[in-house]
Amino acid sequence: MSSARPPWRLRGRLGKQTSAIFEPPHLQDARKRLEALQEGLGRQMPEAMECLRSTNGLERLHSEVKRRIRSVGAFPDRASALRLITAVALETTGVWDDRRYLDMSLLKSNPIIAA
Repeated sequence: MSSARPPWRLRGRLGKQTSAIFEPPHLQDARKRLEALQEGLGRQMPEAMECLRSTNGLERLHSEVKRRIRSVGAFPDRASALRLITAVALETTGVWDDRRYLDMSLLKSNPIIAA
């Protein structure tokens, strides 16, 4: 079984090229950069490219909700369970806001997505 971790010698380049995907002002430019990454380093490290399409953030949110629910045990009603889940989601969203993974303005500027 191969690892998704890139070799040390390529980590710097991979990090720079991955970050560069999210910097351009136009969606088409971002797509071109993604294609270039996949055609270049992506061919050398296909496992690392799979990590770029990961749902780890969502899985982490689900596991945190499950952990909190288990620690509470039983809820008096559905509304109290929903309040806990909402609080966890809002807390996680706050953490994600502090880490800028995506520039959402690119989506808003795309007429197909914004409609």
